[in-house]
Amino acid sequence: MTDPALFERFNGWPVKRLLLPSGDRIIVTFSWDGTEPKRSLDDANYNVYRLNPEGEVVWQVRRDDSVLPPDIWETRHRIARSHGLDGYRVPFLGFVLEYPDGSRKRSDPYGDGKDILVWEPGCIIWLLGYGNEYILDPETGIAKNTPISGREW
Repeated sequence: MTDPALFERFNGWPVKRLLLPSGDRIIVTFSWDGTEPKRSLDDANYNVYRLNPEGEVVWQVRRDDSVLPPDIWETRHRIARSHGLDGYRVPFLGFVLEYPDGSRKRSDPYGDGKDILVWEPGCIIWLLGYGNEYILDPETGIAKNTPISGREW
């Protein structure tokens, strides 16, 4: 098992990485052992960032859930709040790169700095969530929700 102290961190949270040819990296924050700092509802639901080589934020992900009913987030937040929570939390879990030939690989699946992939033109960046799949535009930070297809990553 990897020592959590060895993980790269962003605002105290361990990260999984995907590298860009420019030297930027896209990261997903994730919980390792529950000792990570508290984060806001927005930071939990929008836990993907593009960082420049100096570690400065270029963008924070924006979700495009237009394939879902228009009131889905309001409904989910209302139900979560009725159970005493601050809202519905569904962070992203990691990246899969899909290459032009259709092959797919996970990037930095455990956040331990191994198997970090480099995005290249023509690749699709899939963001995985709990029951949701999004395609991420590395330039704009927009993650477009796609209908669930039952893919095995």
